[in-house]
Amino acid sequence: MRHTSLTVATIGLAVFVAAPSAHAVGVFGTVPFSGDATSGISSANTYTHAVDFASEAGDNGAVINGVQFIAGGLVGANYTLVIPGSLGTFNGSTGNVTGGSADLLDDFFHVNGTSTGSETLTLTGLIPGATYLTTFLNEAFGPVGGRFQNITTSDGAAILFDQNFTGDNNGNLLTYRYTATSPSLTFSFDAVVDNNSFHQYGFANQLVVPEPATASLALLGLGGLMLRRRRMA
Repeated sequence: MRHTSLTVATIGLAVFVAAPSAHAVGVFGTVPFSGDATSGISSANTYTHAVDFASEAGDNGAVINGVQFIAGGLVGANYTLVIPGSLGTFNGSTGNVTGGSADLLDDFFHVNGTSTGSETLTLTGLIPGATYLTTFLNEAFGPVGGRFQNITTSDGAAILFDQNFTGDNNGNLLTYRYTATSPSLTFSFDAVVDNNSFHQYGFANQLVVPEPATASLALLGLGGLMLRRRRMA
């Protein structure tokens, strides 16, 4: 009888973990950063995307704490960036951020002019059920309050974000932690003032937690091992 009780309890635990949870919208975060040490980027992490936008010819992309960012255009491996109207490219920006992060922040894409459309960045190749952290690396390009954006995601999150909140030439990070509900996720950037568009310097998308099915299989295997050991005892 004791053996039967252990079997039911073990399987019950595995089934509970495997059960899908209700959809929860991801969470935005903002924080200042001054260079590689405070970028949150690490070679110990697993990245599905690491993109350095608008790099000049011959620049292979920034390297931050051992993580190679690819020099990216509007379309790349598992992502698409759409800039409404005319595409603007700014090269040679200088600020207070140091290290490889400064290399990433010296160039960016932006809306050239006063287009009323929204910029969009779509990530693809995501695993539904897995948890990710997207980080946009930014540098303030003007005074505080000068670059407000209404940013929304296709899974239902929203934030009013001032890309200049750290003050001219100082760095900041915009992060979004979410559990993928489909193989793609889209960020939309709608400038409050049309000629103050979001500057697309670069971003990273980190795999934080694998899909739940992986953990469930591991628990099932562990449960079977525990049961086998109990019977042998």
